[in-house]
Amino acid sequence: MYKLELITHNEQETIDLGIRFSQILPNGITILLEGDLGAGKTTFVRGLAKGLGINEKVQSPTFNIMKVYFDGDRPLIHIDAYR
Repeated sequence: MYKLELITHNEQETIDLGIRFSQILPNGITILLEGDLGAGKTTFVRGLAKGLGINEKVQSPTFNIMKVYFDGDRPLIHIDAYR
């Protein structure tokens, strides 16, 4: 298992990082995002989704536990495993 820590300084940098990251991901990969509430995990996922061509609004799945987005180049499954 690899651990990578990336630091961004604002919301747009976090989205841009997600977009760039989406371009190098192999199919079927699982990514664990760990951080405090408000750390930018969902913002990063918004960038991933944008990079994958997903146009649907990405929101935190905190209350739903899981959201699945199918309208892009590849499906994106966003799970909140906090509980």
